[in-house]
Amino acid sequence: IIRIWRLYEVIETFTNAIELDPKLAVAYNNRGYTYKNLGNYKQAIRNFKIAARLGHKDAQDYLREEGISR
Repeated sequence: IIRIWRLYEVIETFTNAIELDPKLAVAYNNRGYTYKNLGNYKQAIRNFKIAARLGHKDAQDYLREEGISR
């Protein structure tokens, strides 16, 4: 339970970073991985797609490997 609570804190941290800089691709990518770790794949993919559109290579690679279009 503590681990899950910590993951939600991490999401909040990345969300705050995105609010300060909406083009911060790494924050979207990392928030995507955090959502993925929580099992929230819909939000994870949404964040990976934004990160990929902003040019984040890891997000682009992940979407390609999963067969998901941007």
